[in-house]
Amino acid sequence: MAESAAAVHPKKASVLQCRTSRFEVTLGVFFTAALFHFVADLLAKSPSGSAQAIGGVVVAFAGFFSFVWMRIHSSALSRRRRAYFDEANILETYQPRARAMGHLFQPDPPTPGATVTIADSKDQEMHTDAEKAAFNKNRDTDQEMHTDAEKAAFNKNRDTHYANMFEQAMRLNREMDAAAKAPISSAASTKPEESKGFPKPENPVKSPGKLSEENKTDLSSDAFNAPPDDHTLKDVSEIKSLNLVPALTPEEMQSFGIRRSKSKTGKLTKKKMNLRAIVSLLAFCFCVHGSRTTTMEQLLETNQFLVVGVSGCKITFETDWPDRTCAMHGQEEERVPDSTCTWKAIVPLSDPREQSSVPTKVLFVGQIDSRPVVVVRTLEFPRGYREGHHYHHASILDNKSDLNLAWYSPQTLTGVLYDNEQHLLYLIHYWGSTSSVYIYALDGVTEGTTLKATHAATISGRPGYLGKLKWFSDPYKKKFYYYNNTSAKDRRTGELKSVLMADFIRFVMSDEEVGDAERSIAADPSSIYISGGALFAAYQEQGNQTTRHIVIPLDNFSLAIRCHPVKDKSPDAMMIVRDWEFCKLRDGAAHANYTACRKANTWSKPQCTLQSIEIIESNLISLPGAFLISTTIVLVALVCIVVYCRRSKYSTASHARNVQPAYPNLATDMSYDF
Repeated sequence: MAESAAAVHPKKASVLQCRTSRFEVTLGVFFTAALFHFVADLLAKSPSGSAQAIGGVVVAFAGFFSFVWMRIHSSALSRRRRAYFDEANILETYQPRARAMGHLFQPDPPTPGATVTIADSKDQEMHTDAEKAAFNKNRDTDQEMHTDAEKAAFNKNRDTHYANMFEQAMRLNREMDAAAKAPISSAASTKPEESKGFPKPENPVKSPGKLSEENKTDLSSDAFNAPPDDHTLKDVSEIKSLNLVPALTPEEMQSFGIRRSKSKTGKLTKKKMNLRAIVSLLAFCFCVHGSRTTTMEQLLETNQFLVVGVSGCKITFETDWPDRTCAMHGQEEERVPDSTCTWKAIVPLSDPREQSSVPTKVLFVGQIDSRPVVVVRTLEFPRGYREGHHYHHASILDNKSDLNLAWYSPQTLTGVLYDNEQHLLYLIHYWGSTSSVYIYALDGVTEGTTLKATHAATISGRPGYLGKLKWFSDPYKKKFYYYNNTSAKDRRTGELKSVLMADFIRFVMSDEEVGDAERSIAADPSSIYISGGALFAAYQEQGNQTTRHIVIPLDNFSLAIRCHPVKDKSPDAMMIVRDWEFCKLRDGAAHANYTACRKANTWSKPQCTLQSIEIIESNLISLPGAFLISTTIVLVALVCIVVYCRRSKYSTASHARNVQPAYPNLATDMSYDF
């Protein structure tokens, strides 16, 4: 059977081989482009300025190449386009079209029957006696094969099928002649009416009706706001009086995964390549931050910040970090207090509002000499100056004040969070299989008086995973962050997620973890701390087991400060006091001015000016290798643009006009790719 098919279609094997080769080549180009993107990403993340510049050029070329390739050649990986416009493909391999329009390309087979011959002369008879006898015999046999009833039924079906066919054909010819004689302008301006000769369908397809108001689901109804019935709550009236569970707004529903469905209506429009946009993209890729040093000002986007470190009973205050340096905390032997301090949680009681005029305090929850304590200490501005750092260290036990918290158990406490908007303190306890959250209202945070904590409510019987998480408070981002270990084998692999302070009660009431994912972390969990929009962590390099400290902004993971302190000792906590809180410590709470503080922040994002572009271009020209690679990539890009423009000028209509004389009955809709 295969041999007969090959005999009938001698070009099928070559066509199949051509398609297979095109698929393999397209797949190879696809993987090559992916490898090119991977190399460009490595160059862009390199600490070297020249490598970053080359990476920018490679990224621009890879993006342009991938865009052009996807528009032209990516369809070869799918079944959408099986054959390009080719006479051989249409006439020999495109079988669906042959079923519908095969009569246009293949001659009709000869009609079976007796062969009729024409006599050369008038005297010669057209048929011999034997031929006449055979014809009469066949005629008599045919008359005997069918009865009169069968013949009558056949004639009835024939008349029914071909009834009024001649009249219909004549009427269509008259309409076509009238349409051809009509003016072209009137034919273009008026829409032809439907022909009365073609009957309309009896059961037309109806469009779907509009959704009624009764079938619509109201996402803001009380059904979405009602808490589950299996929650065990205590002092529910007090929780409602604190207005901790307001009605869900659309923004809040979106943050918790309840999103309104968006209709995907709209049409894709093809746009021509904008060469000016490509040139702008190439210029922007050169304008990248190629500096080999990253400062804390660039990382935090402010030059007004104070870093607070805590280790045991010692607390350090530091600002003005030189480039690519770690905090001086733990690098030198300081005076160690006689007491032993072990902290379960260290929480900054910050109030970054403009009307706040009290200095920042820090809440310490833990044990001093095996005695459970809750200590509050006011921060100080560093008075000394050491090795380029404004630096100061002191003891937590100096100038401290105690805070009485009921229901505090150091054995089961796993996290302490502070909501600076509602001045609420959350204590998370883990009881083995369940967790509980104790809520306290703090008085005196904004007035500068002695702090007092009043027990407001308790939420018990919550899932056990809530107490296993490591929690952090960031008053500047107005979020609570938590670290969750995602690997059972490696405790250093985890994921960082966040919850808005206003949504924390709903997070606790939920049976599932619904936090927003921030990023994955591969670091020592005991060294992770979040404050002021920055992430502090420590990890060990493979091979030499050297501890490296790292500081990463939460909004931009492409920047980081990696440093190696003198002593491999991670602090118990690292905190950042910035902007208005920093000015209150520096100038004093009574003399600080909010407007002057904002004007004093002279840090701004580096802008890509024409002068900076000229400097980067001069640096690239000074590097022969980078210049050669850039020139090669630009030339290849120009070749791709020329090929693309030449291909866009190729008109399928003109190609169809060339084919039309050879195939006059070829349909117009076959002039496009299938």
